[in-house]
Amino acid sequence: SAGPAARVCTTTFGGRAVDARWIRIDASEATTRHTVFALWEVSACVDDAAVPPRPPPQPPAPPPAHVAAECDDARGRPTRSNSKHSGAMLVDGDNASPWISEGAQAGVLQEATIDLESNRWIQRVVIFWHKDRSWRPAQYSLQTR
Repeated sequence: SAGPAARVCTTTFGGRAVDARWIRIDASEATTRHTVFALWEVSACVDDAAVPPRPPPQPPAPPPAHVAAECDDARGRPTRSNSKHSGAMLVDGDNASPWISEGAQAGVLQEATIDLESNRWIQRVVIFWHKDRSWRPAQYSLQTR
């Protein structure tokens, strides 16, 4: 659980799963109060049974038998980041150990990448930012591939 110290941002992909191996978060433009970001945890909800529709049209698939309830499919997966702080803190399941970015500079992205180790059908990604807005980036993007 994120507890009172986190703000939760959930990203879905238009009601469809995304076939990807990597989840990458790029953050830029630090707030004026801090020059680093605090990102508590990232989780991914994976459902390999969810297959998005593809042309030509196929009969609709039955609903998946299993949907990841806890969204912890990213937990313990390999990470990399351009910070001195270990990207493993993003996926350790411990909200008391945030990943802290390097000092943000204009035009320099702070990034962290989670490797799901094989292509998976990602339904949503949940990011637990620090509750205090001054510890969050002014902008961030989420990429999958």
